[in-house]
Amino acid sequence: MLKTPELAMPRTRKVTTVCNGKREVWTDYEQAKAFKAWYLVGL
Repeated sequence: MLKTPELAMPRTRKVTTVCNGKREVWTDYEQAKAFKAWYLVGL
């Protein structure tokens, strides 16, 4: 059986992040998640 986060994932792998007004489009969810973690550590 799938876990809840897997069910909540969108069907496409494209993710858009916005940091300090800069918009970035990621083709991989894992890359976007790593960027978010890196950004939060840098604050």
